[in-house]
Amino acid sequence: MFAKAYELASQFTRPVVLSLRYFDGSVSCSNGAFVILNSDGWIATAKHMLDPVAAAQEHSGEIDKYNRQVAEIRANQSLNEKQKQSKVSHLKVNPRWITNHSLWWAQDNVNV
Repeated sequence: MFAKAYELASQFTRPVVLSLRYFDGSVSCSNGAFVILNSDGWIATAKHMLDPVAAAQEHSGEIDKYNRQVAEIRANQSLNEKQKQSKVSHLKVNPRWITNHSLWWAQDNVNV
């Protein structure tokens, strides 16, 4: 019975791999599965597999703000290098900001 169920489910159940790079340079990966729902390519997967994509979009704005602040400090001619470094070091930064993300949908060159 299990073998028959596996044979059936394996026809429409596929792996998905999520890779993330963070602001601090670290990288993490996780995996999950998705189910192909129809011949039009509709799929279903767990929401938590896609949460980092939404977080990356949010983090993008925060990273842009941080980079603008750093650029303003570095462009300030009234400060010496030590003062600039001090001001930059006091800016709010989140080492877990997601800078890059990638989802691999069971084969190369698939867009969702």
